[in-house]
Amino acid sequence: MKIGDVVWITCARDRESCGYGLYLGPGRRGDRTAGIHTFLWSGDINRPEPRIATFDEPYWEFRVIGDEEERRLSVLKRLFLEGK
Repeated sequence: MKIGDVVWITCARDRESCGYGLYLGPGRRGDRTAGIHTFLWSGDINRPEPRIATFDEPYWEFRVIGDEEERRLSVLKRLFLEGK
């Protein structure tokens, strides 16, 4: 993943916890940095406003939605500006 990628994030265990995120770069939990990723996340139905969240491999799976700049901007606008 590259910083700025729009990513579909899925829980590897239940496949029900999922949503879109804007990849912000590597993350950390305490002293641990390996396999941790930081996103602007808008996947939680109970918290519809975007927030910064970290996700650990291998508990979460990541799929980049597309590399075209226009597609990224379209998805971001829909997710974070229009709330859809």
